[in-house]
Amino acid sequence: MSFEASAYMIPAEVFDQLASGEGDILGVLRDGQRSKRLLLLGEILSMASARAPDAFDEAEALQAFALISQAKHRSRRRVDGLLLDPTIGTWAMSCLRALDSEDAPLDDIRHLVGHLGALAASAALRTGLPVDVAVHVQAGSVMLPTLGMIRLPGPDGWRRLRSLPGAGGVELAFGDTTVTVPFRTSSSGCDTAWLPLRRLRSRAGGLKIAVALDDVDPFRGFGHMQAMGRLDAATIDDWQAKLDEAWELLVEDDPVAADAIGKGVTSLVPLQPTPGATELSASSQEANGAVALTPPRKPLSLALALVHEFQHAKLAALLDLVPLLDASPGMLYYAPWRSDPRPLHALLHGTYAFLGLTAFWDRHRGRATLADKSAGFEFALGRGQLGMTLSTLASEPRLQPTGVRFVDGLRHRISELERSPLSGRDRSLARLARLDHAIAWHLCNIVPDPEVVERMARAWLNQQSCPWPEPLRCTFRDGGGGPLPSSDRLRLFRRRAATPPGSGSWRANRPANTSLADLLLVGGKPANAANAYLAQLAADPDDLTSWSGLALARRLARTAASLVFVARPAVVQAAHRTIRIRSGHSPDVEALAQWMADGVRSRRRRR
Repeated sequence: MSFEASAYMIPAEVFDQLASGEGDILGVLRDGQRSKRLLLLGEILSMASARAPDAFDEAEALQAFALISQAKHRSRRRVDGLLLDPTIGTWAMSCLRALDSEDAPLDDIRHLVGHLGALAASAALRTGLPVDVAVHVQAGSVMLPTLGMIRLPGPDGWRRLRSLPGAGGVELAFGDTTVTVPFRTSSSGCDTAWLPLRRLRSRAGGLKIAVALDDVDPFRGFGHMQAMGRLDAATIDDWQAKLDEAWELLVEDDPVAADAIGKGVTSLVPLQPTPGATELSASSQEANGAVALTPPRKPLSLALALVHEFQHAKLAALLDLVPLLDASPGMLYYAPWRSDPRPLHALLHGTYAFLGLTAFWDRHRGRATLADKSAGFEFALGRGQLGMTLSTLASEPRLQPTGVRFVDGLRHRISELERSPLSGRDRSLARLARLDHAIAWHLCNIVPDPEVVERMARAWLNQQSCPWPEPLRCTFRDGGGGPLPSSDRLRLFRRRAATPPGSGSWRANRPANTSLADLLLVGGKPANAANAYLAQLAADPDDLTSWSGLALARRLARTAASLVFVARPAVVQAAHRTIRIRSGHSPDVEALAQWMADGVRSRRRRR
């Protein structure tokens, strides 16, 4: 038994539409994902037969494949919907990794390969065929993809699953145990033996979205992020209410983009919030179509998550068919929306996702009633961030010819956004927020050459000129990726942007730990803010929040020392610390920065 997967050619107009940030994952991209899943199923059978013959019965596996094929002949649409379920991609890749590993426990392989029978059972049940397959029970349960989970008494291991005639649903027999799957009734999922996969549906402006709210499938997980367990009815209702409002917002802003999201996003996976990540979203190339996210605080948060992760889904589906980049390892880059250095493919993904978000904010800021009054600031912030990454991508030699064309499409769309008018206030606040992020990122991730820093410290202590080298070698700090010291200031920038000009209400209800220095800086008083940051550094010379705030304040004041404060803040901070350790006294921060700036100018004059 075998499945055939066709090769696909992407028409130039479709490729260019995707490169501009538009389009959806239907058509060619959807067909490509379907073929990918079929190829993965065939590879699972081949690898299991060759590498783990003791983990499964090949005859049973072939019977499961035959049942999927019969279901496909009966209703290709329904079986395609099953194969394209995000959890099927996650399961298939997990199965292949286990089969390719020499350390994977045999029982884990049995469970993973045994899920093939559950997949075949779902295909049969979705198309009205009788079920008779072998499945592997793990932790007392069997998941029927896209349908729900059966919980069983007795030991784990191989069991036979058969369908029986049943009123109002389908009865499944596991030996002496019978479970009713109530497909045609609205089960709340309280039955001890059957946990249905619940679904959310919303409609607005003639457009609809229908997604699974997946809190049960064992393959719904996203890496290290913890998926939430079974949700109660009140929580389900809250998700539904948030989706209704988010969907209405998306449809009103751009019905074409909303329609693409409604067709391309098929599953929401609730994530457990943590103290460091109370609101986040994620997607996976393996689980295309799923959006994992913490419970959204407001409908706008959900709308943004759908836009952001759908962009990732489109690019992931495209990359499965078209190589845009040379896959060889390369440099790490600055991404103005991340706290850690990113490889090239992640920078491209981030740029594409934030292109979608920036276009959303451009449309949204024109609404008469805004869901977020800082929409103009968000648009200005995103537009500037895109300009920064575009220049990096455009000069990258590892782009394939298709990648060059793709980046050209990005450039064209970004140039359109750059022509959209902006208020001077939004432009100014966004520029400060971008610079603040860049300075803080540099402080947290860049380690200057220790030998150079040591030479600088000796020269300072000996009252010599600054020995500034060109180029100045730096490396990345290990263990980056945590919140940047500018994170709280970004929230203040957003609060100020959301209030009318001249109003000081943005200072109210601020976080309890907000410093006077940050309030002065965001409030437009850089000189006063600099003095406050210097006082904070006198109390704690290693406080990176004060270092980054001081650098931004001096940039606003346009002092001579701002050259190194902004371009090389980690060098100033490292030299200050080394001098303090060597001498037992803290040097004057601004005098040190001025000394370094003089060294830079002297070096450049001698060239």
